[in-house]
Amino acid sequence: NIQEKVQNGKTSLGFHFDAIDSSSLSSTETNGEKKYQVKGATGVIGIKDCIKGGERIVFPTVNRQHIDKVTSILKDYNPTSPKSVINNCIPEVTEEPISGVLMLFNGGNVLHCVSAVQEGERLASVFLFSEEKPSNSSTNMNSA
Repeated sequence: NIQEKVQNGKTSLGFHFDAIDSSSLSSTETNGEKKYQVKGATGVIGIKDCIKGGERIVFPTVNRQHIDKVTSILKDYNPTSPKSVINNCIPEVTEEPISGVLMLFNGGNVLHCVSAVQEGERLASVFLFSEEKPSNSSTNMNSA
């Protein structure tokens, strides 16, 4: 990920959940039961720190089933106050430098973003790790 200064933006990398399967299929139905894409852990290796902004913001209690909370976070997030509680959801804000650091977190299952880079450039390499063996996955074989 390469994030440069954002003009009038709330985030450099918007709020999202990571997905191992990059296909356009979001779910399939088997015997009346919905099966969702495989989610997983996210690894981020920091390469270059920006001068100002670019914090990783994670809402650890907000997962894909909390649509109402996701909606209010997207609507009410204030980039000038990234630690603000929104709809009773408390963000974890990582302000420490990322360069040379490997960070692992539950990116496939928690809402997260990178705050707006205000000065400089932020570089990071991102890796996604599946929670299931590809042979046990209910996703299509192209994502295995």
